[in-house]
Amino acid sequence: MVKIAQTILLMRMIRNYIHIWRECKQSLLKNLERMILANKLAKLTEFSPELNTI
Repeated sequence: MVKIAQTILLMRMIRNYIHIWRECKQSLLKNLERMILANKLAKLTEFSPELNTI
């Protein structure tokens, strides 16, 4: 009986861990996309001073 309870608890922990990891991965990817976009924008404004007034 104790073994079954431990197994269920372990399965729940693993499931929660996977869920948290997926959420973290999504937010990391979003942050990465934002960084890439910001970098592209910075490069654009470097080469064209008229865009710098935005």
